[in-house]
Amino acid sequence: MSRVKIICTLGPKSYDKKTLLLLKKENIDIFRINLSHTKENKIEKIISYLKKISIKNKIYIGFNNLCLEVKKKNKSKNFILCKVLSSGYLESNKGVHIDADLNLDPLTNKDKKALEIAKKLKIKNFAVSFVNHQNDLDKVRKLVGNKVNIISKIETINAIKNLRQISKKSDALLIDRGDLSRYIPVETIPSAQEYIVKITKKMKKVIIYVFLKLISLR
Repeated sequence: MSRVKIICTLGPKSYDKKTLLLLKKENIDIFRINLSHTKENKIEKIISYLKKISIKNKIYIGFNNLCLEVKKKNKSKNFILCKVLSSGYLESNKGVHIDADLNLDPLTNKDKKALEIAKKLKIKNFAVSFVNHQNDLDKVRKLVGNKVNIISKIETINAIKNLRQISKKSDALLIDRGDLSRYIPVETIPSAQEYIVKITKKMKKVIIYVFLKLISLR
């Protein structure tokens, strides 16, 4: 039997951080904003604030079933406390997938430096991992210029949602079925792939597939 869900309606007196932190300890599932007592010009700010402090987000690391749930945040010391929901191997240089819509810079400082070096050496093809929005490509294009090819790797659910806009800003699309399986069920991967190919052809862009070939050493 599933647990009863708790919905908490917020008003002007309960928007302060201290009150919200106390409410979080009561295992609130959904925070409801009472628009009758909320000024229109504050709605967006309140929603952003609630998203920023809410916990229970899940973090998936690598492909060995390791899954964590955020239990506590400490911004002053820059760490989060998590509970292991599913055990697995914690290895270096593995992908981290978070079930939340985070507004992060698509390029790290290392990425930006690498793009500068590549441009200097006249590299003509750039593959961009984990593209989520067309704005991600605008930032890449600004650094590398218009005379190169940008290949967008389609490996997130946001990439599929924004596929048409991403296609417009790309010279080619690359389907990464492995990482896509993090966001959509494995059995729906063929349908998702078919959709990506259909849109890519319609937009008259190049499509790239990733194939894995197993080689026996015996």
